[in-house]
Amino acid sequence: MAGSQAARSPVAGARLAPRIAALALLAVSVRPASAAETPAAARALAGFAAAWQAVHDYRCTITAHEALGRSVQDRVYRLVFEKPHDTRLSIVSGDGRGGVAVWRGGPQVRGHRGGLLSFLTLNLGLHSSLATVAQANFGALLDHWQQLARDASVEAARRDDSTVLSVTHPPGPGGVTREVLALGADDLPVGYQQFEGDREVKKVRYRDVVLNGPIPAATFSL
Repeated sequence: MAGSQAARSPVAGARLAPRIAALALLAVSVRPASAAETPAAARALAGFAAAWQAVHDYRCTITAHEALGRSVQDRVYRLVFEKPHDTRLSIVSGDGRGGVAVWRGGPQVRGHRGGLLSFLTLNLGLHSSLATVAQANFGALLDHWQQLARDASVEAARRDDSTVLSVTHPPGPGGVTREVLALGADDLPVGYQQFEGDREVKKVRYRDVVLNGPIPAATFSL
């Protein structure tokens, strides 16, 4: 802005140059690098990152509600995860019950559907609708929110014993314009929501979380 004002000013550029430089420096110094650098949001994301760093593996139950157009899907999953990538995601209730997907890094996911086709093992690309397993862990969620914090204005508030982060941004994949993340007393996620305008299109809750327990190697075989 200061540069454009100088171009319109009748005052000689040589005399204005020091003032323009000073104003530009001031503007840089007071503009936040990202909204996550507001104290509450920065502390929340730093706490999430530190808590995740201390996790080697975990198991949990995931309750998920998703809406797309007129279609609504409610499922309960069982997730087992071991760093860096080993993931097993099982559908224990809802559409596709009995389906299992296993990812051990790389471009392929092994899985089978529930019901009569449960004996068929499939190799799926990561972009398959059954391959969301790669994005199911807390680390992927942390990466997503760190990126949101770089690109948009993240707010943080306390709610009971949780810290709730929220962000509004231009429409992204699926038309999502607002996202909410709830972190528990241990700084790990307890819930996650996405909205398209005022309509909730995704609601996820994490429960029965067990951290750093022994996981048999056979868990990730299929």
